[in-house]
Amino acid sequence: MKPVEKSSEMVKVLDSISLNMFGKSRSEAIRQNICVNCGGEADRFVDIRSKREFALSGLCQNCQDSLFGSIGEP
Repeated sequence: MKPVEKSSEMVKVLDSISLNMFGKSRSEAIRQNICVNCGGEADRFVDIRSKREFALSGLCQNCQDSLFGSIGEP
């Protein structure tokens, strides 16, 4: 998957943050379809919004659910 297009300055900032927090670049993780947080495969999403979120943040479905709550959860 391709990361959502951002300015080169923003890509540098986001990649630097993810390298410091998770030990891997957000952009590279997205291109490799792996989660920047847990390192797991990021190939299954419950809906198009979750897939788009991966292209933005690099978080797989499980990590998105942990951070934002899962669909149908109050």
